[in-house]
Amino acid sequence: MALTLGVWLCALPFVLLLIGPLFGVKAAALAAGGLLVAVAAICWYVCAFELEAP
Repeated sequence: MALTLGVWLCALPFVLLLIGPLFGVKAAALAAGGLLVAVAAICWYVCAFELEAP
């Protein structure tokens, strides 16, 4: 989960810079939250089913 947080923190400036000026701060914050949930869900799925890289 620490890696998930790191990936999210690295992607956060891109989300804020791309969505913020177009749709506003509230939409950018919602997109950032949605990105965190999506990345955490992917991490949970990989860890729960012990998937390995091909």
